[in-house]
Order: sequence, then structure tokens, then C-alpha cells
Amino acid sequence: MQIILKSILDNEDGGILLSYIDEMYMKKLKPGPLNTPVIMDGDYHVSLKQKILSIENKYREFAQPRKLSIEATTLQPLSQKDKARNVDFERQMTDLCEEWAKISGEPFSMLIAKEGNIMFHNAFGENLRGKFTITEPAEIASITKLYTRLLFAQFVDQGIIHIDDYVGSFLPGFDTTGDKAITLRQCFTHTTGFYGHGSFGGVQNPWFDNSLSLWIPYIPAGTYHMYNGIGYNLAGKVMEITSGKSIFRLMQEYLFVPLQLNNTTLDIDLAYGIKATAYDMAVVGQMLLNKGKYGNLQFFSEETYKAILPVKLEAYFPKIKNIEWGIGITSMNTYIKDEKTGEKRAILSDKILGHGSATSSILRVDPENNIVITQSRMNGGNLYNEYLTKAMLLIEKYFVKNRIQTN
Repeated sequence: MQIILKSILDNEDGGILLSYIDEMYMKKLKPGPLNTPVIMDGDYHVSLKQKILSIENKYREFAQPRKLSIEATTLQPLSQKDKARNVDFERQMTDLCEEWAKISGEPFSMLIAKEGNIMFHNAFGENLRGKFTITEPAEIASITKLYTRLLFAQFVDQGIIHIDDYVGSFLPGFDTTGDKAITLRQCFTHTTGFYGHGSFGGVQNPWFDNSLSLWIPYIPAGTYHMYNGIGYNLAGKVMEITSGKSIFRLMQEYLFVPLQLNNTTLDIDLAYGIKATAYDMAVVGQMLLNKGKYGNLQFFSEETYKAILPVKLEAYFPKIKNIEWGIGITSMNTYIKDEKTGEKRAILSDKILGHGSATSSILRVDPENNIVITQSRMNGGNLYNEYLTKAMLLIEKYFVKNRIQTN
């Protein structure tokens, strides 16, 4: 008992935990996704920072997603009639995934939706806890960046932040003129000049931006593309200071809860910290296909959706050639050699959007064919690319060349 108590009292996180318990008791609050030690500690520091900078009530209130009179497409199970027509695809995909899980040595859950209809949803393989299930979250690594982009898009849509605003317009220590001035676009397109993931304590460090600002004299902003997570955490600090809320609270209140992502969590970093299931990722994918809408909610407009799609970076940063990137989203096409022509071609279409993942999790949307493909897993394992290609070809076979009518 003494060892446990000492480990708490001698640790910064222990102090945060004790402060959280005291505040929960004093305010008679109940623990939950909106009341965690990380969120409440973050809220405290954001409030303190606003007071120090004398910017309380400076920005307009960040509003919840807007209610729609006509509902947008949501994920739906197949009717009995459509299930009967989907038997062959489901059987073949099940056989492929069972073999995939066995060969790779890695468990996963997978979901495929066409026009909102769930054509396939299952889990395969085992981990140390036993058989993997469709409700067990896994780390989706850098797909987290896409979620951070969806939250940011709401700030853009409401006119609180603009994509090409300077970070220095919101946070002290950052330039607003000259070649060291960083923009929010640079934060999301890996062109700030920073590199690495989780540096300076990441977004959990309440004063991350202060630490980062000391490096401004040494960065070549907007001159080259270097994949990193620093920019996402810096953008998170801008979202915090304009809203007065912890970035972890913002994710819960304005994304996870409205979309009912019941098996999705974030408490580490805006570049790699989310754990989610294939189903929850597919909800996000469908929202992307709907260009910012899901069910009776509009998270951002079609105009904002278009503004955050991949573009050639040279249009904004002349020194960066031959790279296309969006605001937390990029092209995720899969190519093979066509058997008839011998030329390279894209499977499904060459319009697929999403984000890569160090754990090999998948979140891809095909706007041309209205398809969502997600997979939640911890590692790629053996022959990952080979089986991913087989899965993509099977999806193409049933839902592009020989479409199944589901209406």
C-alpha cells in the first residue's frame, strides 16, 4: 500500500489524478467520457492560458454540429432480401479474411459498406484476451490525423479559424510575417519544418506550444514536406485556445459523441492516439462520403469538405514539388497491372481517400463508387499487402463491375 501511495504522490500524473478526484467530489460530478483526469486537467490549463493572454471571450462560441431537416446516409444493416443477394460475397470475403488472419498471425475486425449498406462486418483471429471481436478497439495510429482534421474542419466551417491563418495569430511566440511564420495549412500538410511524433510531451503537455516556439528560428517553414505529428498537436493548441476547451473534450463533444462512436477513445496524441473499431471508423468514413453530414447532423459544409481535400502543395508552397496532400487526408489508391492491357490501373477507382497507419489499420472511402472500407488491427503481419489487394479486388468484383442493387 505504501508503495502504491508513494508512486502516486511522487508522480505528476498522480497529482493530476488526486486533483481530479477532489474536483469530482466537490462538484458532485460523475466519471464518464466527458469527465476524465486528462480532460479536466486540460480544461484547467486552457482556461489558465486564456486568462494569462487576456483573451477570455475573444472568439465566438464553438457550436455543436447543425441539425438537418433531411437526414444524410448512415450505416445500416442489410434487409433480409439484400442479405440473400449478398451471400456469395460474404462467404468469399469471410474465407479470405480467415485465411488472412491465420497467415498474418494478426487479429482484426473489418467492415465494408456500399451506399451506407453494411455488406460485410466481422472479426477474425485471436489475441491474448481470446477471440477478437467487432467491439474490441485497436490502435489506428496515424489515421488519428484524419479525425483531427474532421474536428478542425468544424472550426473552419464556423469561421473561427481559417486554413491559411498563421499560428502566431492565436498563440504567442509564433511569427505572423516572414519565412518563419507557420500556417494551419502547414500544420496539416507536414510542411512546418518540424519533424517527429510526440515530441515535447505532445498535446498532453499544456504548454507544448511554448516549448515548440523556441525552435522557430531553426525551421524552414513551407520549403519541404516532412511527415510528422508535431503540426497536428500545434493545430490542437490553436483549437484549444479559441474554444477554451481541452482538445480531448473537443474530440468527445464535437465528434465522438455526436457520431455515437462508442468504442473510440483518445487520450494521448492528435497524430496517433486513437483506438477504434472497424465499425466506428466506418461511421467516420460514411460521414466523409456524405461530405460532412451523418444522419441528422451536419458537421461541416460541402464547401469546407472541398477545401480540405488533397491538392498539389506547389500551389501554396512553390519549393515543394510533385506532392499532393490535403488537410489530414490523402490519396490511398491501390494499383495493379491490368490483365488485359498490361498497364497499371487502380482497384475500385483512383479517387480513394483516407490515411495510412503504422498498425496497418484501414480507413478508405471511394467517393466514385460510394464504398467505405475499414479494418482495425494492431499490426500488418505476414503478406499484408498481398491480402489487402485480394480483398480490394473482391470488393471491386461484386460492387463495381457487377453491382448488387441494395435499394
